[in-house]
Amino acid sequence: MINDTSKPLVLLGSNFALYKLTEACETIGIPIAGIVDKDYYGNTDKICEVPIIGSEDTFFNDVTNRTKYNFFCATNWSPENNPIDQRNKNKRVHLLELIEKLNLDCISIVDPTARVSRHATIGPGVFIDGNVLLEPEVIIGKFSNVMYNTLIGHHTLIGGNCVVQRGCYIAADCILEDNVYVSVACKLLKPGAKFGENTFIHDGIYIRRSTIKNEVISMTSPNQKRVVHYISEDNND
Repeated sequence: MINDTSKPLVLLGSNFALYKLTEACETIGIPIAGIVDKDYYGNTDKICEVPIIGSEDTFFNDVTNRTKYNFFCATNWSPENNPIDQRNKNKRVHLLELIEKLNLDCISIVDPTARVSRHATIGPGVFIDGNVLLEPEVIIGKFSNVMYNTLIGHHTLIGGNCVVQRGCYIAADCILEDNVYVSVACKLLKPGAKFGENTFIHDGIYIRRSTIKNEVISMTSPNQKRVVHYISEDNND
């Protein structure tokens, strides 16, 4: 369900950048009922003008709440190893497990300024930000986010719970396995490259090869022969 306006939307979890999401919903005409979040910084009555309407521990005790709303997981995640990011990551995992357990209807939200080929496929719970270009035969897996001003080349497969941050480029025929995080302004330049599960590419990296599972691509990596600002082809494909 993409840009589904048939039911009010409940955001599961929250973040400090909800404005992008809520303003896209406002433009599309998706009514937002509120945020369900039991524990967040500040514990205010509203976040980005959206009211807090309950806790995930109690909201679903009313079984009618499971069906009368659409849902979207709004807690961001990052692989950075600090207490705040790790807390957010764990919370998102908890919320996604809750969505699966309760079989909640999760919609995908595509900003009206994005250009999505009619031959592209978008899974549930996905956010496609403004000025994103998805070429034909792109597949975006469930609960992934593709942020502003990013281009995804044709026949590229992006797995579940991936993040492609602002201003990125991904060449054609690439595969991003689950939980891949591509930071701001990265360029994945080799067509057909495969990026293993849990790959973390730091911001501003240009890479022309595949990665292995759990690989971190960073300027500060101890393996300087393989990790530089512009990463050439090697024998790791």
